[in-house]
Amino acid sequence: MINVVTIKGDTAHDSLQLFLSRQKFLPFFFFSPFTLNTYLTHNGKNLHIVNYDGQESLIMSREKTKEIRFFFNKPTISMKKAVFEHFNPLYMCVNETDTVDNEFAETNSPEAELLLCSIASLSDKNIRKKYNQCIRNHPNLRFEKYNLEDIGKIKKFIKKWNYYHSNKSDKFIDTKNDIHFFELYNHNPDVLGGVIMDDCEIIAISFAVPSIDGNLISVINKCLRGYTELGVFTYVERSKFLCDRGFNRAYIGSINNDFKKKFLINNHFHNVYSYEIYKASNFRSSEWHLLSLFN
Repeated sequence: MINVVTIKGDTAHDSLQLFLSRQKFLPFFFFSPFTLNTYLTHNGKNLHIVNYDGQESLIMSREKTKEIRFFFNKPTISMKKAVFEHFNPLYMCVNETDTVDNEFAETNSPEAELLLCSIASLSDKNIRKKYNQCIRNHPNLRFEKYNLEDIGKIKKFIKKWNYYHSNKSDKFIDTKNDIHFFELYNHNPDVLGGVIMDDCEIIAISFAVPSIDGNLISVINKCLRGYTELGVFTYVERSKFLCDRGFNRAYIGSINNDFKKKFLINNHFHNVYSYEIYKASNFRSSEWHLLSLFN
């Protein structure tokens, strides 16, 4: 008999941590209780740990679209059948796996792993140039370590950021997940990062959380407009802060914008595969639906 346990509430993080500890480690953005709980347990999404016929799987359900997504491992034929009968979905797929299944169409989305100390030391001349441009144009900017007293200002910053970006045609523009992250983890001592201040105003935020392998996952990086190379300044200052605390690597997910491309020299990439395993004839979706996890 299939056993389905829904991941929710105050125990969600620990349940996900325990599940991931039993899996083969993957150097992916979503292979973390922090990111899974932040992105996939709200806004119409639910996570479940499913056990059937000797296999344990993590799945996400979306009630509105009636879909099921398996994470990290290919489900067995018996697992797929049991999950299908239990949820009766219109769409099923596998996301965030490092193996290729030639039976189905795959989508390859490389994820990047940054060398933080290389960024902190300004070893790349282009990064060094842009960082110095920011300092020259905005000499009053400073990085401050995150503390609980910042949370009110951070929420105001996110609201302001969202206002100035809401008219931008970009499928990655969404702050619901950022707000959810701070609702879940603003008191968590494992959250690392800080804010960029211009006098008393927060103009950029940058946060990372521990990965299961002892490295870091970059979860939030946002900057206001109107500053010369503020994004580069923020990345460099955060990297200095994290390197001073003994970290040297951070997983940043897929390269979905031109800004991230600036930091990819001498860094590592990990291939991430996703593929459909069932799609009803009346299921309508965009070409991006297979990779659409954030919204």
